[in-house]
Amino acid sequence: MSAPVVTRPPHSAVDEQDQKSGFAAEQVGQWARWIVLAFVILGAAGLIAVTVVTVGESKRTEQARRNWDHIHKALKDKNKPEELIAALEKVAPEVVGSPAHAYVLMQLGELHFNEALSPTKNPEDRAAGLKKAQQVFEIVATQEPYRSNAAFGPMAVEGLALAYEQNKEYDKAVSLLEENLKRWESHFLYNKMSAQLGRLYYLRSETREKPEDKEKDRTAAREKLSEVLRQGGTAGQGAWRDQAEFIKSLVDKPGKALPEGKAPPPKAPPAAAAPAPGAPPAPVTPDAKTTPPKSEEKKDEKKEEKKDEKKTGAIEKKMESEMAAGTTSGHLSFSQIQKMLKEGKTAFCECVRCTPGDETQAIRPFE
Repeated sequence: MSAPVVTRPPHSAVDEQDQKSGFAAEQVGQWARWIVLAFVILGAAGLIAVTVVTVGESKRTEQARRNWDHIHKALKDKNKPEELIAALEKVAPEVVGSPAHAYVLMQLGELHFNEALSPTKNPEDRAAGLKKAQQVFEIVATQEPYRSNAAFGPMAVEGLALAYEQNKEYDKAVSLLEENLKRWESHFLYNKMSAQLGRLYYLRSETREKPEDKEKDRTAAREKLSEVLRQGGTAGQGAWRDQAEFIKSLVDKPGKALPEGKAPPPKAPPAAAAPAPGAPPAPVTPDAKTTPPKSEEKKDEKKEEKKDEKKTGAIEKKMESEMAAGTTSGHLSFSQIQKMLKEGKTAFCECVRCTPGDETQAIRPFE
């Protein structure tokens, strides 16, 4: 009988497992090396980006500081409008494209607009100032990067619309505000510019010849002003709200009290009927509120004079009788009163002459 054959697992299986585990570890190590290298590269790139941004921001800040310092030096010790205009026009080309340039343009526009409204200027200078104000405000209101700047864009739109209004170019002003109000609904000048648009509708309606165009503008003014006046209270909103309320009262529809929008003419008093020929005159009834005749006034004056004479005569008679009877100390002079005060006595002159207002007052001796 032959011996049983014992089979053993081949050595190759173990070798294959060892080879697989070694290959996996080598792969993981290789991928980990690449991952670490990628993180290092990303970190370096991020550091470079932060450095570039920081340096750029610092340069922009430094440039902005230099621009504002330059404007401050140019405007220092300048008080007259002519000096300010000359200084701003000189410094404007040196700060082009920056927020400081928008500030310079807005200041120039305001100065030119004030010249256009100044009563001390002749008509030619006022017209030239208004034209320059329009040109300057138009740059800030329509060109980037100034138009999108919330600090200057809406203010430039308001100034340009005012310049158009001053020049009676109502169509341009209305179109400008209608276009820009949609962009600045959350701005603090939105209500003020809306009231300005309502005022422009009203002013344009006054220049319309066709009744339908006039009524259309008045309706638009009424709707816009009603919308504005519904927004909040009056605190901190300036005089423009009072103006909006006044213009709204002009464009409101007539109410029931005045259906035609005009006060009725006063009615004439009824004419008195003419008396019939040959009829006696109508009796005149005395009015209780009429003044008394002059004769009665004279009688009252005489009665008052007699009362005063009686009163004065009674006082004089009383004084004479007391002086004759020796029951009074008589009139005290100033020196007598001063002497009695030095002696510690109370000194008051209570004679009839010094106290004529109280006839019944008893004359007491001095203590």
